[in-house]
Amino acid sequence: MVIDRKIDRYVEEVLLFLPSRCRAEAEKEITEMLKDLVRDHAGKNEPDILDARAVLAELGDPEIMAMSWLEAREDLKESGMYGKKRPGILGRRISIDEMSYRKMNKALSVLLLIFSVLAVFFVGFGIIALSTHLITTMLPIFLGCVLGLVGMAGRSVLAKQV
Repeated sequence: MVIDRKIDRYVEEVLLFLPSRCRAEAEKEITEMLKDLVRDHAGKNEPDILDARAVLAELGDPEIMAMSWLEAREDLKESGMYGKKRPGILGRRISIDEMSYRKMNKALSVLLLIFSVLAVFFVGFGIIALSTHLITTMLPIFLGCVLGLVGMAGRSVLAKQV
């Protein structure tokens, strides 16, 4: 069925962001939850692909779903309800602060990419200008090296956060 394939693809993407030790459990729970949500969205009608698309669009990015699943699992462990029958997997949705944080990280990674491109430009321009005696200062090369170092340091900091 087309709906099942759509749900399976989404669940596969979610599983990529989860630790391997809990993927089997997550696959079963999230698939079951998504099928229930699609049925609920369809109401009295037979669920179709549009219902599945609407539910998946509402849930958003698979990475956010994975984070929500992990948070819900931790909340259930703390409350002593883990392993008991529960109404849904999403204990709570991801907060606006976390969404802003993710957007900020994306913007920062774009900025660091721009720094890297500018670094290559300044170093290249400086070397060519020095070799053709257009300039006598090492300022463009120095500026390029500084931008390159900032770009590399920033990317390593972002990589450690993931």
